[in-house]
Amino acid sequence: MAELTRGRCVAPDHLGGEEWYAYFMRRLAERPVNTAFFARSLLTRG
Repeated sequence: MAELTRGRCVAPDHLGGEEWYAYFMRRLAERPVNTAFFARSLLTRG
């Protein structure tokens, strides 16, 4: 049986519109392995 895990996305409150995209890309670029984690989370279910 699959284990349920919870996660959250933390971004500054002042980001609105398209500013979140630049913030998100900058954070991914800080640690390239995060890109793999992100991609895997989109492609897998649980």
